[in-house]
Amino acid sequence: MLPIVQRYMRLWPAVEVNISFNDRYVDLIEGGIDVAVRVGGMSDSNLVSRKVAPHTLVTCASPDYLARRGTPSTVDDLANHDCLTFSHGGRPVEWRFRVADAPRKVSVGGPLTSTNAEGLCDIVAAGFGIGQLATFLIADALRDGRLVPILASHAAEGEPLSVVYPIRRLLPPKVTAFVDLLTASWQPRPPWDR
Repeated sequence: MLPIVQRYMRLWPAVEVNISFNDRYVDLIEGGIDVAVRVGGMSDSNLVSRKVAPHTLVTCASPDYLARRGTPSTVDDLANHDCLTFSHGGRPVEWRFRVADAPRKVSVGGPLTSTNAEGLCDIVAAGFGIGQLATFLIADALRDGRLVPILASHAAEGEPLSVVYPIRRLLPPKVTAFVDLLTASWQPRPPWDR
């Protein structure tokens, strides 16, 4: 996101940007927010949602963790590992896999649950367990070897990333410019998959 925001600010220096990063859904209208990027769909009929990029969920761990505990070879092997989970709405999010060409959700457990996906990425990379994380968060850690993908043949697609904004008769030019820049930057293939 930050490279896109920086490019936007260079192109439109008169626009004042107030940016917030968090893992919870915010009421855009109540908060006076012009535009948000969200993972997954949304049910608010007062908002426009436009898909801008796909992402894959990667089950991964640090090389140190795998050296100590071994590498699971099946989804069921996760029951014998420390699985570090993301929590949304007060509950750990089930992990998604594709097994025998069918989707499968698995409840996993371990010593830590986090409401912040970036923090969870850091804890997994530090060797405390296995995580299932979005490619847009961990692409650099996979490239440089801090994280190693496991169960790759069972990887599942995550919910697409969408840009979301309130319905208005006339969309402000600052919002249109940001949405267009974001879309052009993440399509046809997002940078984390390049």
